[in-house]
Amino acid sequence: MPLLYALIAVNLIMALVTGLTYQTLPPQVPLFYTRPWGEEQLADIWMLALVPFLLHTSFFFNNWLRMRYFAKDSFMNGLLNAANWFIMLSFCGVFLKLILLVT
Repeated sequence: MPLLYALIAVNLIMALVTGLTYQTLPPQVPLFYTRPWGEEQLADIWMLALVPFLLHTSFFFNNWLRMRYFAKDSFMNGLLNAANWFIMLSFCGVFLKLILLVT
């Protein structure tokens, strides 16, 4: 249950930062850092929604794995819980860095 509260908190942080900086965001943001520098890295502003979408997808997939296959294995439960914490903090950090980089 604490993981779910943390996910809600991360969602609120990302929504709050987006809401506060939405007026100052440019129409395109650098989202694809694996591509060569310049125009190819830019994505439309609506594509920032990929970050929370991928966060939720990986979070719920890890929880599904934990409940389905590792319900009785305490080591794997702890490992997947730690992975969920890492995923939440990483995606929130990436999202905040992207937003604060362009504003």
